[in-house]
Amino acid sequence: GGLKTILGGLGLGLGAAEMIQFGQASIAAARESAAAEAELQAALTSTGQATAEYKAQLEGLATALENTSLFTDEQVIQAEATLVTYKNLGQDIMPQVVATVADMGQKMGDLGSAAKLAGIALNAPEQAAARLQRQGILLTQQQKEQIAAMVEMGNMAGAQGIILDALNEKFGGQAQ
Repeated sequence: GGLKTILGGLGLGLGAAEMIQFGQASIAAARESAAAEAELQAALTSTGQATAEYKAQLEGLATALENTSLFTDEQVIQAEATLVTYKNLGQDIMPQVVATVADMGQKMGDLGSAAKLAGIALNAPEQAAARLQRQGILLTQQQKEQIAAMVEMGNMAGAQGIILDALNEKFGGQAQ
């Protein structure tokens, strides 16, 4: 009837079956999005990081990556939900971590596994070399020594920076 006439006038002459499929796909996408956002909210709440600003920052990163990578924003949000559970990953480093994880996920074929690998390595930099080596990511002796020295001095961000540099050297630019 009326909707079909209006859509037909706009050049969108969809049949009833197509309209139903479109509606079902829209509902499924909305459910997937809501589930990913709920997972992120739960992770932020469980780690005591549930601020509206931080959640908005993470959702913004997901949207940006959806526009520049092969991943959907829901996939990125799920990876972010994994990353925020690692307590040594602060809000200041998260944008760089999420971008690196997207590159890793593209190369590894699995964004979730990339988030876990990066999260574990960055959460405990002093143990990162052995974990990363199992995935074919080798840190030089100098990098290992720098990480150990930085961790000993309490410079977690510096140690994480060395690991991120190594990950970016191996995976950088893959997601685009």
